[in-house]
Amino acid sequence: LFWYALPPIFIFIVGDGAVEFVRLFFDRTQRLDAWREAVASTYRNHVIVLGAGHVGLRVIQILRDELDVDVVALDTNPSAGVEEFLAERRVPLLRGNGTQSAVLEKAGLKDAEAFIACTGDDHTNLDAIMRARGMNRNVRIVARVWDDQFATQIKDFMNVQSVLSSSEVSAPVFAGMALGVEITQSISIGDTNYSTLRLNIRKDSFLDGQTVGSVQQNEKVDVVLHCAIGHLPQVQPSHETVLKADDILVIFGHEERCLQVATRNHFNR
Repeated sequence: LFWYALPPIFIFIVGDGAVEFVRLFFDRTQRLDAWREAVASTYRNHVIVLGAGHVGLRVIQILRDELDVDVVALDTNPSAGVEEFLAERRVPLLRGNGTQSAVLEKAGLKDAEAFIACTGDDHTNLDAIMRARGMNRNVRIVARVWDDQFATQIKDFMNVQSVLSSSEVSAPVFAGMALGVEITQSISIGDTNYSTLRLNIRKDSFLDGQTVGSVQQNEKVDVVLHCAIGHLPQVQPSHETVLKADDILVIFGHEERCLQVATRNHFNR
């Protein structure tokens, strides 16, 4: 009986595959979606950005153009021009509801470094970060929330690393928080943005073993504070001070340069 049933089963499997191939071949939208999902599935230690609006696109631009971090974008109904903007930066855009497990799985949440929820709707962001935290206990989560009281509750009870209220919304801050970098102050002089940020030197970081002077000369930033384990913080430390893993640094400089230093430290580049 098995041998009689085998040919029809084989024909069904081949036919079903052929139908799927024809559907993808002639349906450009589904073909693009399948391709983007395939690209996203190859990413590791990437950042997922939910919400391809004004803030989301600026965050993506910083992560890709300035920091060279892999990004996957999620949006249910992206505006005109968004696809071209993302394609230029080789960022796969997955259309779908970022509060659903299936969509987050396609975005590679289990292998992601960080998840940023920056839509303009608090409830959407809340639903998304709850789902993301349930699927990956270790992923770094950064959320945009308009209600300041709501923001405090989310951070306290949902193990969210950073919750930024509408008054604090800044794309560089989002990008920095996704990488575990605390941007304490940003100022603009003319067309140039400057930032002060705090970072912990990671093991095997390019900063480990360098002197303060070499960092300032090579990276074009100013080391304004250094704190070694078991020692008091030193403001404007000596150029001869040797940096070690787990030391705390506060640096000041061009926003782009500071974020690049933080990214290289984070990913051990």
